[in-house]
Amino acid sequence: MRWYFGLALIGVIPLGCHSPVQVRGAGDSESDMVAKSDIFPLIDRVIRTSPLDEASVSKLFDVELRHVPDPGNPFIKIVVAEIAEECPFQKLELRVPKERRSGQALLILTTRSSGRITITEVRKRYGAPAQVELPRASAPFGTPTYESYAYKWGRLSFGYLPAQNNAVSEVIVDRK
Repeated sequence: MRWYFGLALIGVIPLGCHSPVQVRGAGDSESDMVAKSDIFPLIDRVIRTSPLDEASVSKLFDVELRHVPDPGNPFIKIVVAEIAEECPFQKLELRVPKERRSGQALLILTTRSSGRITITEVRKRYGAPAQVELPRASAPFGTPTYESYAYKWGRLSFGYLPAQNNAVSEVIVDRK
């Protein structure tokens, strides 16, 4: 008689956004599937990605980008994508000049509500921000406060809502 043993996966697996996430087991909630600790290594990977363009962002997050027409600005190309559920980010928006002569790019990453870090965790990792931008009085309800960090390559900003336990809802990489 032969015995066959099933193999159990323990540890991490690479997912669509190339961010290791805990393997989901029976009884785990969806929020357990997206580990908050995975967001910082992924942000670091985005920062190191050069150039920050359609091809590199598509590959980094393993997504198909969709062009969005912007009739208000004929000089900027905007692409968007929904990101796989296993990733700490839910969607992305990339803005680049239509005539790519420099490394300029703006990448807006929206975090999943289940895997959000707090601005306190951001400060522990990156230190005191170079700039804090509070929403104007005329801004719509729900406009985040942004804390930005200045680097030689550009700016890294974290948008959060104090009314929602200071949970970070957006991460913006603004490449010069």
